[in-house]
Amino acid sequence: GRNSRPPARRTLANKAAALKAVDRLDGVRMTLRAVAVRDAEMHGLLGGSEAGSPTHPSPKNVITGDVTTVRSRFTSRKGTRVDARTGEILPVRHDPEVVRHEQGTGPAYGHPLEIVSTYDEDAGGSRILDVAPLVGGKEAEGHLAVDIAIEIHKMTTSIQALAYDGV
Repeated sequence: GRNSRPPARRTLANKAAALKAVDRLDGVRMTLRAVAVRDAEMHGLLGGSEAGSPTHPSPKNVITGDVTTVRSRFTSRKGTRVDARTGEILPVRHDPEVVRHEQGTGPAYGHPLEIVSTYDEDAGGSRILDVAPLVGGKEAEGHLAVDIAIEIHKMTTSIQALAYDGV
């Protein structure tokens, strides 16, 4: 082949370090999820005084999932542009991880994140329990929300429902 030499040790070490960083990020995410669940419980959510039932769950024991897209500052297209003033050919800033994600309002370009939260009436807003990057496109949204709900359920068994906003 064109490049028949094995990768340099430095390249393999960098890849190994990147994989360890991903593992560390997962650990940080699990810790933050545990703190968020404890915080919600301290504020009377997820198992508070309102028990509810399987057919009529308490709003305090319902978690919701939805995807939002954090828009990128740059496009995903790599290339060049011509400076109109000088005629110089310049590289275009780009973000290779940008993906097209269909939302209810139309397509969005950026980094889609699954957000699972519970609503706190006293605070007048949502308490975010977990945030995870969406990998796999539109069809993976519901699966990721359920996976996160299962992980949260392991920490507090009072979740009675998962409301998911799927398009």
